[in-house]
Amino acid sequence: MTGAKPCTDWLPAETEQNEKRLVKTGRAVADDPGRKGTQGGPSLLEISHPGVFAAGAGRSGSVERCGAAVGEGSSQGKDPEYNKSL
Repeated sequence: MTGAKPCTDWLPAETEQNEKRLVKTGRAVADDPGRKGTQGGPSLLEISHPGVFAAGAGRSGSVERCGAAVGEGSSQGKDPEYNKSL
């Protein structure tokens, strides 16, 4: 089952994760020290490292389904705040 055991052990230790080792995104990482000096808040899928995004079963708050991961990933490119920074 997708998301039964997240594969996040490879991430740097400073990546914000919850007690289940799922990557925190969006508002959950807005006050992370790694985001100091960045303009605006993180986008919905942005992790504690500015400009890096998570989608799918490894993300805290996901619905843990493959189809949802595809939708989440494709929606990030349509985020107007993200596109302004490119």
